Amino acid sequence: MAEFKDALDSIKKGISDLAELNVTTFTGDISVEASGVKNLDMDGIFSKAGADLKVDVVGITDMKLDGDINQFITSKDVPTGTITAHTKAVETGQRTRQAMFDLFADKTKSLIAKLT
Repeated sequence: MAEFKDALDSIKKGISDLAELNVTTFTGDISVEASGVKNLDMDGIFSKAGADLKVDVVGITDMKLDGDINQFITSKDVPTGTITAHTKAVETGQRTRQAMFDLFADKTKSLIAKLT
């Protein structure tokens, strides 16, 4: 029974991760010394760049599981293909979320089948 509870907890965590998709697209210039950045992820780079950070937000898309979508697209001119890249990132995120959801659904069905 502990295995089932652990699996259920794992599924709960996974579903809350799947409940929202956030994509933000930036353009601009970032100058950081990589040696001081522990993780070369956006948070680490932005934190290290501090006042030297010069970026523009081109697009923000926040999608909720219930279908609510908040989206911002800049009215500024941006490099060709930037909005397309943002849209592609959203589409990729949706496909990834769908695949993860399918995996969790399959795992849940498998666990239920073991109990019956």
